[in-house]
Amino acid sequence: MAKKQFVKTSTLGKWAFILGIVIAIATGFLNLIWFPAVLFVLGVAVGFFNVSKDEVLLYLAATAVLLLSASSLLNLQRLIGGSATIVLGSILANFSAFVAASGLVVAIRTVIALGKDD
Repeated sequence: MAKKQFVKTSTLGKWAFILGIVIAIATGFLNLIWFPAVLFVLGVAVGFFNVSKDEVLLYLAATAVLLLSASSLLNLQRLIGGSATIVLGSILANFSAFVAASGLVVAIRTVIALGKDD
């Protein structure tokens, strides 16, 4: 019985991840102010349901690299300018909201787990 529940939450996390990436890319072409909030909620779902205890260190390292890369590319977009880089900048900003939310949840879960007495 518990195994079926794990499969359902794992599936939810996978779909939240796929949906977050699709929305981050699609919203690069649209300028709707509430999309980062949707991406943040999806990122929280990914952080809760998609990252196991064995994957925490690798996931947090990948999250840090992704956020640093997106930040660097956003700075490059500001230097170059142009309409294509505006779309790229919007995609990166939305993707950063998504990734940062999932990384925040995983980091908080890790700190809580480290603080527990086993």
